[in-house]
Amino acid sequence: MSKTPEQLKFDNMVEDSGTDIVPVEEEAAAPLSVYSDRPVFNPEDITPPVMKLLQALSPEVVEGSGKAGQWSLSGFEPREAVTLVPISFARRREYRADDEPVLACVSFDGEVGEGTPGGYCADCPMNKWTGEGKNRRGPQCVFMYSYMAYIAEFDTVALINFKRTGLAVGRTLNSIVARSGMSAVAVKLQSKLQSGTKGSYYIPQILPLSGEAAAEPIAKAKALLGA
Repeated sequence: MSKTPEQLKFDNMVEDSGTDIVPVEEEAAAPLSVYSDRPVFNPEDITPPVMKLLQALSPEVVEGSGKAGQWSLSGFEPREAVTLVPISFARRREYRADDEPVLACVSFDGEVGEGTPGGYCADCPMNKWTGEGKNRRGPQCVFMYSYMAYIAEFDTVALINFKRTGLAVGRTLNSIVARSGMSAVAVKLQSKLQSGTKGSYYIPQILPLSGEAAAEPIAKAKALLGA
């Protein structure tokens, strides 16, 4: 029996594409007994939210849900200032190729990268300054001080990364934590408008807290963590 015009057209499309038709895989069924309403998550199972300082071109500002200079955390209204209690720390690096939104290489200890180019960060060309004079350009790989912290205004835990123009403030927080200890200090995190050759932008500002202003968020942080 001869094929219809529609069948011949389909055959030609498949033939010209050089692509095999792959059957869709069925999802494997699992018994209810493997599921739990009280799971014990490993650290690698969880990706904590990231609190960020909004800039003029941040999506939240462009959409009108926040203002430049505010601190934003997904699921909460942005705040002009927040109180944080640092509970853990890491040195990290992230590299994105030019115009690419996806991370090409990451380092979770600031020393060894995973991805492309990967390897020892100290020897990596992406970790070097390039150019001269007005063409001087900073490292393409971004180093950061990364803190997991309890955010009192949101009553939750989030990541906050101090990088680029915020590195100096990150070092200040490092010094405060080194003196008082992790989960034993509270700081007020605000922002300050700066102007440079590329325009105006906001940088973090830290104010150490003392007395009852520090004791209450520290106690809440310890209660949340079960300490």
